[in-house]
Amino acid sequence: MRGSIETDSFYIFPVKGGSPYQNIADTSFLLKINKYNQEINYFKVSYFIGQSVTSISKKTSDELIIQGSNYKAPKEYANADNNQYFAVLNKNTLDTIFLREYGFPDRSDVFYRHILTSDGGIFSSGWSFGLQPNDRQSLLVFKCDSNLNQQFIKLYSVSQVNNHFGAEVVETPDKGFIIIGTRQVGNPPDFSNALVIKVDSAGNLVFWKEIEHNGDTTELYLTGITKSGVTNYIAVGRRIFNPQVGPGWERSWVVGIDGQGNVLWSKAYAENERSGWSSITPSHDGNFYACGYERDFADAIYKQYATISKLSPLGDLIWHRKYSVEPTGKHYDIFLNVLTTSDGGILCNGTTYGNDTTLQNAWVIKLDSFGCATPGCQTGVGVQALPVGKATPFTLWPNPTAGEFTIETKDGYVLEAIRITSSDGREVVNHPDPGGSTRYAASLSDQPGGWYLCSVLVNGVWYVRQFILAK
Repeated sequence: MRGSIETDSFYIFPVKGGSPYQNIADTSFLLKINKYNQEINYFKVSYFIGQSVTSISKKTSDELIIQGSNYKAPKEYANADNNQYFAVLNKNTLDTIFLREYGFPDRSDVFYRHILTSDGGIFSSGWSFGLQPNDRQSLLVFKCDSNLNQQFIKLYSVSQVNNHFGAEVVETPDKGFIIIGTRQVGNPPDFSNALVIKVDSAGNLVFWKEIEHNGDTTELYLTGITKSGVTNYIAVGRRIFNPQVGPGWERSWVVGIDGQGNVLWSKAYAENERSGWSSITPSHDGNFYACGYERDFADAIYKQYATISKLSPLGDLIWHRKYSVEPTGKHYDIFLNVLTTSDGGILCNGTTYGNDTTLQNAWVIKLDSFGCATPGCQTGVGVQALPVGKATPFTLWPNPTAGEFTIETKDGYVLEAIRITSSDGREVVNHPDPGGSTRYAASLSDQPGGWYLCSVLVNGVWYVRQFILAK
């Protein structure tokens, strides 16, 4: 789930999909969540036998663009030729208007995440490699016009024995493109440098610059970039420190870059023993939201949280929060994309899975502008956990409700506090001390219909459940 969009009624996410059987091709779909009643719908994307759908954008007020890959093999990780594709869909019906494929013959080609250009076209970076065992990856740049007609697809590399990756891109005022990414040096890699590259409007190389590792780092990765002011940019990723001079920690990394690819400043943050940022987007107030992960090596099997952070234009950390699908278990959670929404909030999406053998699930969280799933978390609790399903230590029934409902704890826990807020942020119930009981009878008979968040404090942690008041 590397992308998301907001329409007048829906949040829409591309989901790669998958099959539990190795000899059956992947099944991709679009996930639609109604903004007002949280109803979930799935739209299957089935252009090819083996495929994915990885990114989405709004082409016009009535049309969407999705990006994915056509794998000419049963599973996407197979070492086989593939093509990338773009499809234009009707926003309301999701019917396909037209579809085009792109790629080099006898190579595996990957587009990372596309952007819409000022001339109405599409630009993407990525990577491409041949099908022989020792072939290395070249950085790829691609552009098509508004009718999906290819204008160029080009490969760049500085060494035939290195791997080159292109990640997110931004368009520059002169209609060129700045690309961030990584060059892995050696086979297997000895170290990695971060890349800052510019191509002109025809895909010709303007500059190739590298942020090189130094004595305390071995690997530098940049994956997300956005504009910061008129001519500068802010990029995020991660740094991995040299285990010869330290414990080998990963650090979340943010960099300021000017229009010539020069580093203006660089800052790293140690949120946990391992951490990194995946993507960055502007907030409504002139700052930025960055999403990613952090890991806790409390025992032999690490626990990975998804994170959302707020950064200033100079990369200063304003606040940082982490979330997990199941705080009491060893889950592997990450946010891959962050979207600032029209109601002033934040939408994060990514993936979660229980361990190395369980299936991976798509994951979506809607937050307020403070990064809170529970309104008010910024005033008292620095970190909020958002478990779902069986991990939540309370039940709420009936759901939907006509007004009267019951909240009850599980496994002997007691209710320490209860808050209920409407979808527009109004607090309609605030019970700071239910008296150590395990059950609470609530009534919203005097409230308008819609969806609400019920936040319950159990064992020092706020747990959140959504419910619908049907009137």
